[in-house]
Amino acid sequence: MKCFREDSIKRCLPFCAVLLASLLSAALHAQGRTNAEAHGRPRPKIANLSPSSGPVGTVVTITGTNFGTAGTVTFKRTAATPTSWSATRIVAPVPEGATTGNVVVSVDGVASNGVSFTVASSTSAVTTPAFNPGSGTYGSAQTVTISSTTSGATLCYTTDGSNPAASTPGQCSAGTSLANGGAVTVSASETLKAIGTESGLTNSAVSSASYTISVAPVFTSGNNSTFTVGVAGSFTATTTGTPTPSLTETGTLPSGVTFLNNGNGTATISGTPAAGTAGMYSLTITANNGVGTPANQSFTLTVSTCLQKLAIGNFGLCGEVYNDVSTGTNVKVSYSPSPGSAIIAYATWCFNSSCNSSIAGVTATIGDNINAMESCFFESPHSPFITDANGGAQGSGDFQQHYVWYCPSIPSGVTSFTVTPSNPNLRDLQLNITEWNAGSLATSCSPISACFESVDNFGQAGNSTGGTTATITTDGPTVNANDLIFAVTSVPCCSFTASSGPGYTGITVAPSITPGFVSEAKAAATTGIQTATTVWTGGSTSWFGVIVPLIGAR
Repeated sequence: MKCFREDSIKRCLPFCAVLLASLLSAALHAQGRTNAEAHGRPRPKIANLSPSSGPVGTVVTITGTNFGTAGTVTFKRTAATPTSWSATRIVAPVPEGATTGNVVVSVDGVASNGVSFTVASSTSAVTTPAFNPGSGTYGSAQTVTISSTTSGATLCYTTDGSNPAASTPGQCSAGTSLANGGAVTVSASETLKAIGTESGLTNSAVSSASYTISVAPVFTSGNNSTFTVGVAGSFTATTTGTPTPSLTETGTLPSGVTFLNNGNGTATISGTPAAGTAGMYSLTITANNGVGTPANQSFTLTVSTCLQKLAIGNFGLCGEVYNDVSTGTNVKVSYSPSPGSAIIAYATWCFNSSCNSSIAGVTATIGDNINAMESCFFESPHSPFITDANGGAQGSGDFQQHYVWYCPSIPSGVTSFTVTPSNPNLRDLQLNITEWNAGSLATSCSPISACFESVDNFGQAGNSTGGTTATITTDGPTVNANDLIFAVTSVPCCSFTASSGPGYTGITVAPSITPGFVSEAKAAATTGIQTATTVWTGGSTSWFGVIVPLIGAR
């Protein structure tokens, strides 16, 4: 009986073991299902790992179902840091310390099935990046290419001397990311450091290159400025250069104005010029950064009085003066402009006492108390003009000759202006001087087209067509959008009183000795044909005049 029982048990053991395993598996499955159901959600399920093996840092894509929106991922119980998570797809790198084993996704405490991942040893490293050009001293900014012979590598670089890093291979955690073979501009002295990194490979060693950029200073700002007495002004001198240049100044500044080196490659001239400081100040500004020879800039600071300061668009009218003499060899006005101001001069005369005929070949010059013929003045392209509105009879349009001159920068010490015609026997000579704030009009007349548009023109009308309005147009379209349109008209003396027309600002209007005279100006709003008008009271009469477009500062 004993033997029978022992034999039976031995024969039963294999069967019993299988049965016991089956019961245990069913119980565990039921328990897992019960846990998932207890959390009110289906159990996450991993369908695939891609790739299914690789070293630490390998980026693994986990696909499956029921992943929700967040949870945890472990590689054989070592937590990973996912970079992307959706209900059917998770991306996570193999974490440091992970070993071969199951990958498990857990969502709200419910674990997925485990899928095996083999953690391989990393036997390869990204090759250390190289710099081209390499370390050295250069006389200009350099474009430095950084590259690794590991073609798929990403580069991480720094410019402040700190070490770049990639805690997750393939992704920079410190420094700036750069495509392999990319370029970095080095415009100041600095040290570049770089590593190469790629998923599945060990990061490269840190490489470095030091650059010294030495660029001599160069001035990038203008060499002149204009301040006004009693008005706060400021000018900033700017430079380039590496290292950053320091700026100094020599020469006498007007009282109330100072020079300040800003420490960043710029300097500021600023302040309020005191009374009595009008004039031109010659300064030297020096920029030095220890590279090559210091840069010197000859700088002119003009202090203007510009008392009237009437704004006409971007143009500043400082003052005006007018004179009319019946006879004489010249016509003169007393006026003291600020040194460096721009001057527009208009002069006209009759050829005889009746203003009813002309004389060929008459020319004229303009000078001042310093120079009998002032070289800064330039005639408008079509000066002189001769007007004859209606056959030349007195009162029908008058024979008159007209000049317009422009001086970009009047010398210092001028107190009067004189226009002298080549014929000493002319009549009714008139001179109108207008002063304009330095820098608002063209600063040079070389070539003449830098000052004037070549479409200056005259206009006229006789008794039968004169009316009470004068209209003059340019001899073609202007091409610059920043012109000052200067115009002068006049009607016979002395029972008519003139005034400026629509859109124009009167400069010299109806002076007591010649009330039919008007000089006016406007800032051109557009290019094209320009028109000037004036009006008068006292009835219909003949008139004459000129229109001259002058180019504004650029």
